[in-house]
Amino acid sequence: MMDRLPLSVIVTTIEPWPDLVHILEALQPQVTAFGGEIIVAASDLAAPEERVVVDTPRMRWLRQRDATIPWLRAMAVEIARGEVIATIEDDCIAADDWCAEIFRGFARHPLARAITGLTRDAECAPFDAAPEPRAPTRWLSVQARPSASPPLFLNANIAYQRSVFPPATIPTGWIERDLNPRLMREGGVVPHEEMVVDRRNRRGLPGRAGRLPTGLTLFEEYD
Repeated sequence: MMDRLPLSVIVTTIEPWPDLVHILEALQPQVTAFGGEIIVAASDLAAPEERVVVDTPRMRWLRQRDATIPWLRAMAVEIARGEVIATIEDDCIAADDWCAEIFRGFARHPLARAITGLTRDAECAPFDAAPEPRAPTRWLSVQARPSASPPLFLNANIAYQRSVFPPATIPTGWIERDLNPRLMREGGVVPHEEMVVDRRNRRGLPGRAGRLPTGLTLFEEYD
C-alpha cells in the first residue's frame, strides 16, 4: 500500500500554459505547509499513448495524450495518496487559505464525505491583474438548459474524503455523473463557503485547436 499523505490536490488542464503557472504558484506553499502533494493531470499532445506519471521534488505530473477533463480527473484520483483529495482546475485562482479552509470545513462537519466551497465567476482580465468577481455561482454549476437530473458539482472546488472512492479503476465520468449526484442525494456533501476560488474562463479557441503541446522541458522549471 502506498504511503498516505494528509492532502492531494488534483489540478486538471487541457491547455497547460500560461494558466497553469498561476494556480501552481498559489497552491504550492499551501500544499507544502500541510505535507501534501499536487498532481497535475494534463492532456498533453506530446505524451505517449499510455498514461505517464513523473514525480518531481515539488509535484507529480500525469500526462495522457488527448484526454478529457473527466478522464484526467479519474486517473489522477487513482494515483492520489491523500486522505483528503481536492480537485481544482487550471483557470482558477485559489484563495491564500484554500487548503486550510478544506481542513476547517471537515473539522466543522466531521461526518461530511465531501466539502465544496464558493466558486465565483471572475472577469477575463490578465492574470497579473486583480480579479473582478461577478455574481457567485455558489457551490453548484448552472445548467445550460432545464433538466430533470440533479445539477452537477463544479469540480473546480471540491474536497473529498478518500473513503468515497473505490480502490479499483475509476471509470471516466464516474465522479461527475455518479459520485457527485449520489453524495448530494445522501447529504454527504457540505457547502463550506469560506473555501473560495475565482474562476475565469480564458479559453481563446475551442477543442483541440486551443490546446498547447507541452512537454517535460516546461514542467522541469518547477523542480
